[in-house]
Amino acid sequence: MKVYANINTLKKAKAILNDCGLDALLGGDEKEFNLLKIIDMLIEKDILVEFLQVITRDNETDFAEMEMEEIGVIIESFFQNISKILPGAMRTQLAKVFKVQLEKTSTSTTSTSSNN
Repeated sequence: MKVYANINTLKKAKAILNDCGLDALLGGDEKEFNLLKIIDMLIEKDILVEFLQVITRDNETDFAEMEMEEIGVIIESFFQNISKILPGAMRTQLAKVFKVQLEKTSTSTTSTSSNN
């Protein structure tokens, strides 16, 4: 699924992240990026679907029925696109954290599937 990171999308995404107290993620002020924390905060504020609609420009997909692993990939893609404009050290940190978070998510999804 295509993810957008232009100025209009960033303004809307920043407003949503600001509502969750996560606006530092777009400013490069956040020292640690935790994909699961981002998803949890968006769910808690009941704006995860809205955030996904904004960053994908897709109002047709039923994101509420989408698997969490797929949602994680979409959000990760968005922040990876954003990371391209961050300073070098922040970009490297973001890439490392997302790699670790996806490995953890993938491992927990695999172990959950194995238990069924």
